[in-house]
Amino acid sequence: MASRPPERMVPLDFIRGICLIVITLNHYSLLTQLLGYPGKALWTPTTLGYSSSAELFFFISGYLVGLIYAQPGMSAGLSFVRLSHRAGHLYLYNALAFLCLLALCGVLPEQLATQLRMHDLVWTPHQAARAFLLLRDSPPLLDVLQIYVIFLLACIPLVPLVIRWPRTVLAASLALYVLSQWQSVAASLGQPGESGYFNRYAWQLLFIGGIVGGRLQALQHLQDAARHPRIAFALLSTLAAMTVFFLIDRKVMPLTDMRWWDKRDLAPLRLAHAALVLFAWFWLCGVLQQTRLHRWGGHRIVEAFSTLGRQSLEMFTFGIALSYAGALLLRALSLGRMTYLAIAALLVLLMWLFARYLRLRHLMARTPQAPAT
Repeated sequence: MASRPPERMVPLDFIRGICLIVITLNHYSLLTQLLGYPGKALWTPTTLGYSSSAELFFFISGYLVGLIYAQPGMSAGLSFVRLSHRAGHLYLYNALAFLCLLALCGVLPEQLATQLRMHDLVWTPHQAARAFLLLRDSPPLLDVLQIYVIFLLACIPLVPLVIRWPRTVLAASLALYVLSQWQSVAASLGQPGESGYFNRYAWQLLFIGGIVGGRLQALQHLQDAARHPRIAFALLSTLAAMTVFFLIDRKVMPLTDMRWWDKRDLAPLRLAHAALVLFAWFWLCGVLQQTRLHRWGGHRIVEAFSTLGRQSLEMFTFGIALSYAGALLLRALSLGRMTYLAIAALLVLLMWLFARYLRLRHLMARTPQAPAT
């Protein structure tokens, strides 16, 4: 008989909800700067450290795969059906987003589409569509979902191996990560050389490492560690020191070069920083859930972000649409600082309202309907 998968942890949805907000705001800021916004971007956790929220998003997504499908006794056939269905679902969502961008390029002036780095959709739409459908390339902001689809498809035959030999699979993933840091090796494996792409052979470490972590239920130990004052103080102090080092390194005087923190290749400093940020969010979630903070609304904050994280696919796709809409609205109204901030606040509000709608729809679907009289 198949064993029952462990209960889903609240901090996972809480962290994914934070990541979705941060990713959307980062995308919005990127697009506004491409359209000529002259001010500074919003301060998010990404602007204060070497890693972005994408690292945690991939890791937690892989962790949930391992937690649900890679436990001993799980049916291989059922895992195959559900994972392939999930990958197909993601592919369709990404294709819908691609069609929306293609339609947008048909409306926008060519100069504006070029500013948004969508010139391929304007000049060679048939080639861009073919490359997208074959998972070879994607327009701006859609690369995360595309690589997620690839990882989900790749993990289907990998899950049975993780169930039996989790540490061996992790060692193989780590070895591939190390080899992929050499550009010649990554190129020989078919990785595009452009700097704007994810190095799939490096980023697989987060997803596969997450699957192995879910198989071993590693984050349960991290959650326990976050409750220990001495461990929390030591790791949070390390994160603070790394933040100071980052600010000096990137803003004052160069102490490291790109090979140590490059996003494309998931460089070592980025990995270390992402791990510390993951711990910090676990710690914060635990603090907000403490009884003495209930009167200050700590549990409501956790629930608000968790609501976003429970519908991560829909919210991520919606966040892409909001990023483009917000940037174009800013350009149409004014490129001023106050307008920029007001639209950013509006995007966060719309994401929360959409998440609430999805949550209520889900609850209504599960509630038996009373017979009509």
